[in-house]
Amino acid sequence: MTEEEIGRLHEDVSRAARARAILDDDMVKEAIDLLIREAQEGWEKTNAAAVDQREQFWRWLKVVRRFRDVFQVAVEHGEVARQMLGLEESERKAGMI
Repeated sequence: MTEEEIGRLHEDVSRAARARAILDDDMVKEAIDLLIREAQEGWEKTNAAAVDQREQFWRWLKVVRRFRDVFQVAVEHGEVARQMLGLEESERKAGMI
């Protein structure tokens, strides 16, 4: 693995830590849960004939979930990067590279 690749993996680990801190923040959790709940309730309570309103609530719900998922993906990438860095270090210690 090149030094540049190792640097990118370290950056992924750093980004994962920041993303995890955001996802674990109580205020952020509350805000995301509130927005999801309001979007679901709005969609459920809107008359089926009000297609534009229902679609707006549906899009709102999708955006909030996507916002949360961006951070979750960063956490997952960081976990993979951490594992890869661990393998790299194990190989160095074993004299394989």
